[in-house]
Amino acid sequence: MGISDGLKDWREYQFINIAKSGGSTQSNDVIQSKEYEYILKNIKENWSEHQLTKEHFQIFQDNVKGLKGSIATFTNANFQNYKCNADFVKDVLNEYDTKTAKEIAETKGMECFKNLKNSPSSETKNVPPSSSEEEQLKKLINLVIECKNFIRNLNSEGAEGSFLDILSFMEKPEKIFEDLKKIFDLSKIQSKKLDEAILEKIFKEHVKNRIQKNTGKVYKNAIVEGAGPIGLYATYKLFMEGMNVTVINDRSENYIRTQLVIFDRKWVSQMRLFFGTEFDKLFFEKDSVGKMLDDELVLISIKDMEIALMERLKKVSNYVENKEKEKNDEEKSFLNLIYEIAVLDIVNENYEKPFVVVGKREKSNEQKEYKPEEIISAFEAKEKLSSIGSKKIGIIFDFLFCAGGANDKIRDKILGAPQELTEAINYGVTIFKKKHLDKDVIKENASAFFKPIGEMEKYLKEQLDKLNKESNFLSEELKKDFAKLTDQICENKISSRKRCGKVHHVVDVNNQGFQVNICLFETNPFLYMSTNTPPALVNFIKKFKNKKSEIVNKWNWMKYLRIKDKYKDLMKKYEDFYVKLQKSWAIALFKFAYTVIDNGSKKTVIEEKEEKKEDEKKKGKKRTANGKVKKDSAKKSENQNAKENEEEIQILEFDQYNINTNTFWVQIKAVENPVKEIKGTKDSAIVAAIGDANTSPHFKTLSGRLGVDTAILEIKKYKESEVLEGKEYYDLVENLLIVLQKVKKRVLEKAQHFITVLDMFEYILKD
Repeated sequence: MGISDGLKDWREYQFINIAKSGGSTQSNDVIQSKEYEYILKNIKENWSEHQLTKEHFQIFQDNVKGLKGSIATFTNANFQNYKCNADFVKDVLNEYDTKTAKEIAETKGMECFKNLKNSPSSETKNVPPSSSEEEQLKKLINLVIECKNFIRNLNSEGAEGSFLDILSFMEKPEKIFEDLKKIFDLSKIQSKKLDEAILEKIFKEHVKNRIQKNTGKVYKNAIVEGAGPIGLYATYKLFMEGMNVTVINDRSENYIRTQLVIFDRKWVSQMRLFFGTEFDKLFFEKDSVGKMLDDELVLISIKDMEIALMERLKKVSNYVENKEKEKNDEEKSFLNLIYEIAVLDIVNENYEKPFVVVGKREKSNEQKEYKPEEIISAFEAKEKLSSIGSKKIGIIFDFLFCAGGANDKIRDKILGAPQELTEAINYGVTIFKKKHLDKDVIKENASAFFKPIGEMEKYLKEQLDKLNKESNFLSEELKKDFAKLTDQICENKISSRKRCGKVHHVVDVNNQGFQVNICLFETNPFLYMSTNTPPALVNFIKKFKNKKSEIVNKWNWMKYLRIKDKYKDLMKKYEDFYVKLQKSWAIALFKFAYTVIDNGSKKTVIEEKEEKKEDEKKKGKKRTANGKVKKDSAKKSENQNAKENEEEIQILEFDQYNINTNTFWVQIKAVENPVKEIKGTKDSAIVAAIGDANTSPHFKTLSGRLGVDTAILEIKKYKESEVLEGKEYYDLVENLLIVLQKVKKRVLEKAQHFITVLDMFEYILKD
């Protein structure tokens, strides 16, 4: 962020918000080291001339001081006179996957190990020279894990990374920040032996956090309803916090979503520890489904993130099961993932402790009262889920985290339906498949901008004029509307003027109206493009769909087969036209965007798979008398040249079976009270909404992780709090309610630049 012209007012306002709210939810708006230095040199003595106050800036200064202290403590505890760099350590640990420790010592030397110290909790003595190479390598692995933990903790909610751009401070020429860079570089190392050690670390963390300092209510068993990225992330965090966790998801493991998501460094620092080597496979290899961008941002589809989280949690689950197999069921730790089953209700009246009822969702379940004889316990149901018939399973719980998304049914039933906080905006998303995985379309793999819609008129007219030739079958009203669609989208004013006795239609181009916001993101296999949809296009599509519905209704009621076939053909034309309209809009958007973004002079073309195959059938294939294909030798040289040229050009394709282009409505909704205590006759449990079940965010904000992390932090505070005279001193329910209600405010703060907050809910931003 450049500061050559001074610190902008909007940036100072961001710093004030970050300071007042206890840190940013994201890593892209925290204070950079150059901005921090600028304030120290230029503003510190002139606070009266700025929005930013001395008190607000003191919070950032305290975090810089805290960061330096944390680095010093870590380096003193873990290494001294550090000589070997991260590349050397990476090389050693990668060899350790296939070689013995003795072989590595003979080929690499042991200079890296002589500087290792014991764990932070013990005295900081150097590793004795008599230690075996195996022990020294294990200590090296532990050092890397501790580095991962250190970076993860720095970026946790409310920590230094919520105020400071850690990456930019690493570039400062100070010894303390050079040490931070070394820790960071070590934290990025992955290996198979590390994977095994990470699983052990996760389990040990779980066991350690089972201990509760106070004698208040013990929260031991958690249920997470929903297995999207937020639900699975919550599962990982709850297990690490000492809970036994059961994930329940009413969809199959194969249910997938192709939306693209950017995860920032707060996520990335968690992923590097949790995923192990899978992290590099996801983002750094040639055929990776995701991509690492600048500033520790990663780009990946929800589908691929869900699969990765699910598979990793299964490994953790298996590891825990093997570790605990000798214990009895009541003592065992567990992490279970159950798919294709739903949370149907919570039963608490006349029972000592509340329990959830789970089973196959049926329409009759909506208003059903469950009888005790119809419900068997999870313990009874174990290993015989297929034989329980119409009965449901009852699972006792201390926590139920609703993470079933914006339309979470159990959330609606227990906590209430969400309120609409903003107006709705229509967005469109197109996903292109890249033919050449090794060729980037965008220079920096991501780009976003606002432009007046009138600037893309040339590209829009080109595409819609082509499609207009195929619109004769449309109703007269739709034909007229479509003929004027380019001007309506661009908000051009068409007026009639007389000149020389003739009427002339004059178009006044409007370059100040609707602002199109185009965002492009690129992974190895795909290019994703999203944009807000102009009102004129939204209205035309609405009319178009209404007309199509009329035709479908007529077809359904037709008696005579010939007339019915006629309407069937017409329906097919409407369906095909709608697909072509979506693609025409997407092509126009991309062609315009490509003239705006920094593409490094790369060449890119869009091909439609179906049309390409049809063309191939028509060209260059002649058949002999026996029906065999005869190669056209005259085309051979031409095809060879075309192939060579093609290698220089990136080709994007629409794929009707895998990739899509569609529009959808975005509206922020939030549940009013996201936390509720459910009481039995002797014990109670807590229900909390997280992710989209709490506040369905604008897709340009990142808020799901915030709810999980702040909730886990409150649980940790409760476990470490005091209990006075038998009464719980720390009110966990009340504090969870406070932090989870704050999520909606943080979402609205981030989204208000893209979407209009309804007047009646503007008070949320002012609280």
